[in-house]
Amino acid sequence: MKFDVRELESVLEKLEKMFNSWNLTINDWVLVDEFAYNLQGYDVIGEEVKTKHIDVLVNKNKWPFKTKESMRTMFWKDEKSYNQYKEFMRETGYKLDILFCDVDDEQEVKTNFILHTLPNSRKIRIKKALEMTSGMYKYTLGRYSEKDVGEKKIKEWKEKYKIILRAAMEKNNTELVKVCKKLIGKM
Repeated sequence: MKFDVRELESVLEKLEKMFNSWNLTINDWVLVDEFAYNLQGYDVIGEEVKTKHIDVLVNKNKWPFKTKESMRTMFWKDEKSYNQYKEFMRETGYKLDILFCDVDDEQEVKTNFILHTLPNSRKIRIKKALEMTSGMYKYTLGRYSEKDVGEKKIKEWKEKYKIILRAAMEKNNTELVKVCKKLIGKM
C-alpha cells in the first residue's frame, strides 16, 4: 500500500493553518511517527498510515489551552478550539493525536528535525528518523506494559519497529538499522 503524498501535504497545510490560529508556531510542534518516516523516504506503512492517523509532538509549555498536569495528550477546555480540531478531522478524513512532550523533554520538539516545504511554500518540522525511532521507544515500549495499553497496542508497536527496520535496510541507513535491531532485541 502506498499513500498519496499530495493528499497528506494538503492535510498538513490545513494542520499548520489550524495550529497557527492557535498561536503555535513552527518551533512549537513537530510531525512524528509513520507519516514523518514516509516524508523522509522510508516506506513505513503500518496501522497509522493505513488508518490515516497523524501524530504531532507539541511543546506542552506552548500549548495555548488548559491541560491536566498529568496528560500526555491534548485535553480541551476551550470549546471553539475543540470544534476546530473535530472539524479538521472531519474535513480531512485524518485522525490527529496531539502528544505533549514532558517539560524535561522539550528538546524532543526543538532538535533533530528536518524542514519540509509544503506545496503552499509553508514549512513544517519533521522529526529525523534516527532520533524519532529512539524517542519512540522511550514513549512506547520503554514506558508502557501490556497491562497499561493492551495486547493489541503492544503488538502494533513491535510490528512498527520491524517495519522501520525493513525500511532502514532498503535505504541502507546502517545507523537506523543498528538502532532498530537493538530496540527489537529489548522486546
